[in-house]
Amino acid sequence: MDIEGFAVGVLLQRLAYVNNVQAFVSLRDKEPLWDGHIYVYKDENKTREDINRVPIQVKGRICKHKRKGDISSYSIKTNELQSYIKDGGILFFVVDMPEIQEASTNIDISYAQLLPYDLRTYLDKSKEQKSISISLKQFPTSLKAIKRLLSSTVSERQKQAGYANIPADKIEEYRVIGKKSFVFECCIDKNSTNFLKDMTEFEPYFYVKRSDGTQVPIAKGGIFKSAEMKHQSIVSVNDHIFYEEYKEKHEISGEKSLYFGEGIVFNFEPPIDISSCNVKGHFICEYKGTLNQQIEDTMFFCAAIKNNGFEIDGKKYEIQISTNGSSVLEEMNHKLYNFKRFRDALDLAGYSNDLPIVDFDDKTWHRVDDFISVFLDKKTPNFKLPIGTNFCRISFGQTTIALLVCKDDTTCNIYNPYTYPLIIYGEDEKGDKHPLSPFILFDLSLLSSVTYLKFNTIWESIQNIEMSEIYHGYVTNFMLRMLMASDNLAPLHKELLDFAFKIAQWLYDNDKENNHEISLLNIMQIKRRLGTLTKEDFNRLFTLMENPRMSAMNKTGLFIILEDFEKAKTYFEKMSESEQQSFVDFPIMHLWNDKNKPELKDKNKHNDKNTYIES
Repeated sequence: MDIEGFAVGVLLQRLAYVNNVQAFVSLRDKEPLWDGHIYVYKDENKTREDINRVPIQVKGRICKHKRKGDISSYSIKTNELQSYIKDGGILFFVVDMPEIQEASTNIDISYAQLLPYDLRTYLDKSKEQKSISISLKQFPTSLKAIKRLLSSTVSERQKQAGYANIPADKIEEYRVIGKKSFVFECCIDKNSTNFLKDMTEFEPYFYVKRSDGTQVPIAKGGIFKSAEMKHQSIVSVNDHIFYEEYKEKHEISGEKSLYFGEGIVFNFEPPIDISSCNVKGHFICEYKGTLNQQIEDTMFFCAAIKNNGFEIDGKKYEIQISTNGSSVLEEMNHKLYNFKRFRDALDLAGYSNDLPIVDFDDKTWHRVDDFISVFLDKKTPNFKLPIGTNFCRISFGQTTIALLVCKDDTTCNIYNPYTYPLIIYGEDEKGDKHPLSPFILFDLSLLSSVTYLKFNTIWESIQNIEMSEIYHGYVTNFMLRMLMASDNLAPLHKELLDFAFKIAQWLYDNDKENNHEISLLNIMQIKRRLGTLTKEDFNRLFTLMENPRMSAMNKTGLFIILEDFEKAKTYFEKMSESEQQSFVDFPIMHLWNDKNKPELKDKNKHNDKNTYIES
């Protein structure tokens, strides 16, 4: 009986129907390890420019009984595995020949991908054994499945080309890395009704990326319990585009869900027909994400219910609405109305950023209602506010913004702090009035708590005021309060520090009273915080140190910046008691990282006095 000829003939017959494949197998050749090759083309034209070769070995055996299940085994010599790994791996075929000698078309073909990862795994297990049993899977009968298998073998064989030369200790190291991040490729039918099951059966190789961009296989196969896919597709209702991507989630049980935005979920009801656009399922709107995201999600949800469906890349998915659909739509429209009013009120208040709202409690939502009534309905606020014209703050969950309040005994109004026209003056010792930027009224408490400031608007306001001695002092104190807020790790501590540096540089450039010494020290203390002091900066400080007229207060600050705390303490002790009491409240004391530094006092001396406002 010609077992080898029978086995090769059955395999060639199976491969003959695959358009992009050509198999060349020699019968009864003298080559002990390779029977031939399968040539895999990228297209059906079979051009030589797009061709890849996969070595194959074909074995035949007589089976007395029909095989049960899709898995079998075959014993192979370990020295043959060693030869295969040197060649980059092969496809190993076993054809089960029936014992009854009659023509049959129902012949079982099994195979094993013996690529470098598989071969090395078997060799590690074999130790000193002369042969080892390898696992075989049933070779597919579907032409599409055969194409996917051969294309995958070509791709994986190329990626594993240098795997045999990697030391064993390095491979174990990569496996540890692989527990954190890995990649894999899997060829399955795009119309699969349970692609997780197909992926599990496919047994993909898992790779970890090395620093040079190459990939190292660290595992093969596994059970895929769930998976998410992100699609770059247009999701719309009646030509209105809501999203440009969505997620698709599958469970190994066969359940399937679509996720839109942050909180829209469509759970399919079984049986799931991929080709059908008339689907059944549960359409859910979960309140997740930010205000803007929830507005978008709710708009999509309402539009989809109203129009009985949605489109993905122009393909309509019809939704069957339950009997309570109208009441659900009414409820969602009401929530959408309130979300939009909150957004409009925030815009009027000068807050254009988005904000998270999922953590809002009932108390916060009541504050939102009052806030909306003030800005949209022009009602008197229910907030507890001080008499006078002041900048205050209001919090919504994690977000705190600044507002302008004008209140007397009978009226109270709240305004956008960045657009309301204010004329602010400061009085000098003679009683003369000098114009000031209104933002210098921002106190330490406000700067330490807000999560949003329009720095460009504040900067433009500060620059537009003509420089004077009193204005220079007010802006300097404003800048120092920003430093203190940054040191206290305010929500905007990095932004405040950067903005303080910008103002400090501007004050130095516009110092008309020749107070460059203090202005320079303020620049340097900010650069010390930023970690950007240069060699040139140190030279400027050393030059400044040589000034015999430099006050003890300024020399104390200079040596703090230089981190010479012994000399800083020496000059601190030369100050008067009142100077010391003032100095310990300056933000530069935050840089005095020494156990012997003077005790800080818990008070803020940088909130300006003698200011009044005209509207």
